[in-house]
Amino acid sequence: MTSHYSARLFQSIILLICLGLTGNLSAQAAGNVAEIFKPLRIGQSVSLTESARGFEISLLDAGEIGSHTITELSSNHIALQDITKISKVWIPVSSISKITSINITGKR
Repeated sequence: MTSHYSARLFQSIILLICLGLTGNLSAQAAGNVAEIFKPLRIGQSVSLTESARGFEISLLDAGEIGSHTITELSSNHIALQDITKISKVWIPVSSISKITSINITGKR
């Protein structure tokens, strides 16, 4: 009996995780992204710095490698994976002070 309940509990947890992931991906696909995140895209390399007013995200030229890669965009947060792939940070939209585009090559 106990193994049956354990199996059902495990299945329920997996289902909830899948639904959560699907909901997050659906929100991104549907364009439910905060207005400040509109110039950003998943997989984009960015530079992340922290200031007294919040976090600053700098967009880099194509081919330039930043300190982080965007992994999630939503209406209330952004998730960034560091270049070493050791840590991931979730930042609420209210903690973003600015997004800057850096044009090193002058070819935009």
